[in-house]
Amino acid sequence: MDILTFKTVLVAEDDDFMRRVMVAVMTRLGGRVIEASNGKEALRLLNDPIKVDIALLDILMPEAHGLYVLHAIRAGLTSQDFAMPVLLLTATHDEASVHYAAGLSCDGFLVKPINQADIADRLSKIITRRMALPYKPAHYRKIDVGPPDQPPSMPGTKPLGLAMADIRIGMVFSAPVIAKGRELVPKGTRVTPELLNLLRDLEKVVVIEPMEAEMEDSSV
Repeated sequence: MDILTFKTVLVAEDDDFMRRVMVAVMTRLGGRVIEASNGKEALRLLNDPIKVDIALLDILMPEAHGLYVLHAIRAGLTSQDFAMPVLLLTATHDEASVHYAAGLSCDGFLVKPINQADIADRLSKIITRRMALPYKPAHYRKIDVGPPDQPPSMPGTKPLGLAMADIRIGMVFSAPVIAKGRELVPKGTRVTPELLNLLRDLEKVVVIEPMEAEMEDSSV
């Protein structure tokens, strides 16, 4: 099945094994493949003179995440056609990624581990049935996907707080520590060695929600 004959495909994936698999699949489907191991490299390739027909972007790439690269394409900030087909590679469909991908007129998700038959079917439909995008680049430029090294969270919500492994002695909780909807530690409590050990013990028997904490300014 040579559905990608005469087409150039960009595969941007930081996992070496997964990228090799994707390149092999695209090659078997007849495509000419260029590859990137991070988002910054993907953006560089998208600004090269060579025409890219389809882009496959991993969401969680270093240097620049997949949504950031997708935004650059749709906003007309690369040398490529802003309406080119783009698929996002992901292990999960988190709410924020789906929200921003839809807003940026992404053509769909490919869920890892990938299946060649599924990819071939998805690409075939994109190539044969693709319609014009609903907006011009000026519309997509207004969508804020955050900095390149941090995928965006849902609008109107705070990003998740710190996990237990990130909590350090001397931090002060800026919100209560919660487990199963109940307050374990009140807001404003400073993390001591004893409290940190206690929380680590508790984490073994209850699920402690991500915490909001910050290191207290010792200069004050």
